[in-house]
Amino acid sequence: MEGKVKGVGSPGKENPIFSHL
Repeated sequence: MEGKVKGVGSPGKENPIFSHL
C-alpha cells in the first residue's frame, strides 16, 4: 500500500488524487 501513498504504478487508477502526489 506504500506504493499508493507515493503514487507509483497503479495508484492513479484506484486513487486519482494520489496520482498527483
